Amino acid sequence: MYLRDGNIIDIVLAILFLLIVIRGWHVGLVMCVAHIAVLIASAMIASVFVKMTGIIPLYGIVFIIAAAVLGKAVQVLKVVEWIPLIGIVNKAGGAFAGFIGAFLVFYILFGFLFRVVPQEMWERWGLTQEVIDKTYLFKAFIDRG
Repeated sequence: MYLRDGNIIDIVLAILFLLIVIRGWHVGLVMCVAHIAVLIASAMIASVFVKMTGIIPLYGIVFIIAAAVLGKAVQVLKVVEWIPLIGIVNKAGGAFAGFIGAFLVFYILFGFLFRVVPQEMWERWGLTQEVIDKTYLFKAFIDRG
């Protein structure tokens, strides 16, 4: 058995999914949600600051400062990892959330790329319909309908 282009694509995708699931396990669901909340809150704080002052270039600076301060504040939530049963559920939830998030990102990214880049370009790179059909993971992200 030898490696084909489709096998290499599937191996790379599988490794990426594995790394994302492992990272989700280590971070945990509570911290994933907390990080998303920090980003949203930082963007809102920066937007309110810009509307109040009218100084648009300060948006990035205020966003970074708010994200740093709120990021340190949510570190308190790491205590969840030390609660026996809840800690394991938190880690499993983080792994699941990482998998679902990665799947959605890949689905949107590959769907966008296959709509924007002409088919002739993909074929020049060796990614023909036959190669895609021989993959297991990659063809799940390509909507050929």
